[in-house]
Amino acid sequence: MFRSIVMLSAILLSACGGSDGDPNSDTTDRANRSSATNELFSLWRGLNNESLDIVDLRDYSFSEPEPISYFFEGGAQCDCTLTVLGDQSSGAFVTNSCEYLYGSSQYFITCDYLNVTGYYTNENGLLSVDPENGPVQTYRQ
Repeated sequence: MFRSIVMLSAILLSACGGSDGDPNSDTTDRANRSSATNELFSLWRGLNNESLDIVDLRDYSFSEPEPISYFFEGGAQCDCTLTVLGDQSSGAFVTNSCEYLYGSSQYFITCDYLNVTGYYTNENGLLSVDPENGPVQTYRQ
């Protein structure tokens, strides 16, 4: 579970992006981004095909802090800020300002470990996220 969360953070950090389409056509823009084979700001699925291992970066943009939420077993939730720096093929990300929002009293959750920096690469439809405090995780479009 921790690995999925760290990877999700990394991907979300790299998900901040725009589009090449008409700025007044959000629907067309989103469709174009998600169908591109090497578009960073797309919908990504973990290579292990777990249903929770999905990262949706379609509404993110570079260099803009964006809110991101992480959900855990037992209903716990941590809210953070993700910033992606770089370009379509590689860069860095920062997840910070993570706070515990709510959850089950059955589990003690601290969100501090989600405050992380790392790097990403996006090549041939594969997104690799390398957080400083966890293993490299790979996603496919």
